Amino acid sequence: KALETLSEKIFANIGNTETKNAINNYLNYFKNFSNSQCKILNETINNFENIESQKIKQNLKNILNSFEESSKNIEDLYNLIKKDNQELSSFNKEDAKNEFTKKTFLLKELQEKYAIFLSKYETIKNDSIKRKERIKSIDTEIDNWRNLEQNSKTKSESLLSRLKNLEKEIAKIQIKPSEIGEQKGFYQENIKNTEEARTKISLEIEVAENKITEINKVLTDINEKVLTGREKKVRFETLIDNHKVKISELENKVKEDFKCSIDDLLNEEDKLSIEKTSIEKIENSLKNLKDERDNMGAVNLRADDETKNLENQINKMMEDRKDLLAGILKLKSSINELNQKGREKLIDAYDKVGRKFNDVYTKLFGGGNARLELIESDDPLEAGLELLVSPPGKKLQSITLLSGGEQALTAMALIFAVFLINPAPICILDEVDAPLDDANVTRFCSLIEELTKITETKFIVITHHALTMSRMNRLYGVTMAERGVSQLVAVDLEKAEEMVA
Repeated sequence: KALETLSEKIFANIGNTETKNAINNYLNYFKNFSNSQCKILNETINNFENIESQKIKQNLKNILNSFEESSKNIEDLYNLIKKDNQELSSFNKEDAKNEFTKKTFLLKELQEKYAIFLSKYETIKNDSIKRKERIKSIDTEIDNWRNLEQNSKTKSESLLSRLKNLEKEIAKIQIKPSEIGEQKGFYQENIKNTEEARTKISLEIEVAENKITEINKVLTDINEKVLTGREKKVRFETLIDNHKVKISELENKVKEDFKCSIDDLLNEEDKLSIEKTSIEKIENSLKNLKDERDNMGAVNLRADDETKNLENQINKMMEDRKDLLAGILKLKSSINELNQKGREKLIDAYDKVGRKFNDVYTKLFGGGNARLELIESDDPLEAGLELLVSPPGKKLQSITLLSGGEQALTAMALIFAVFLINPAPICILDEVDAPLDDANVTRFCSLIEELTKITETKFIVITHHALTMSRMNRLYGVTMAERGVSQLVAVDLEKAEEMVA
């Protein structure tokens, strides 16, 4: 449009110097415009130096070369017009018209070329705008990738920190078996020592009882011998007393009859006339006394000493028996105390497990109730255990009357109830979900998730159920990549979810 205006001015005022100035100004403006566009293209290319696409670079260079060529042609036109403008001042009006007509045709050709170059320039400009937008988009993507990289670094650091914590926990867990083993060994040693002491005491009690039996037999024999000795002693004393009485009677009779003692009578035997019949009686009496003495047997002069020794032995045995009876009573008291403590602890554990059993059963079955009951004995140490459960919509009944799946869930409820009283570091469940349907598997998985939150136990679940696998944090599977070669594959589901998110 500016060229058409300039042409009209030239036709109207061919000799006007203002027209010359207008042409010069326009050409200068076009030259400056061309230079500025070249500069923009150069900057665009420089901005694309970090872009990996060689095709884009080559297209931009080709466009720049084409634009430089157009700029050169325009500059040549500018010089030609400038030269013609100088010559125009020396031409006359008629010649100027003819010359201007020629130049007009030339200018139209140049205008057509300029229109072509301008179209190319617009195309280049539009491409440049698109390239700038593409650069902005690439910059945005780069920023996104950088943010993603930063987030990845942060997650990596978090995972490393978590890995360190897990390693510490693993170290603690690895130490716990040894500690538990030491405690187990200590308790086993105590149990062994207690059993040995109990066996030893039992043997001692048995030996003591045998000894007491023997002592009782000896005491019986001694008592019999003492009784026999006492009887003999009494008999001897009785005989002696009888003889003493007879002698005293004889002495009294001699005194009464002869008015003297027996000794005097014997000394004066020759002087006294003793009847033959009385002498024979005395001899017969003496003979009878000798016979009675011989029948009594020899006198044991050590009877008193033997009796004292036997009494000492009896006293010592009685003291030993008393000590043994005291030891037996003390041992029975210790056994009763242990049994009492065992009953108290068993009742306490029974109450705790019963409450936990009802809670876990309610969660697994979504309702109902359950309880434990001691049977067959009033003594907790000798009683049996019965599980009485009431699934939702059913009456209270024994576990033996339930279906297979219900029995499995009830057994798991009891195991987890005991587990909650004294949780272990690791719990291995081997296909416990096999007899369960999907709804019960969901309740089972929810219970395990809750247990991992309230305890520090690590659960290892061996399963073929897809629903159970989907609820775990990490999967370990055995696959056969090659025939006859098994391979372990691990998948961290939490990490996979984070990557997908």
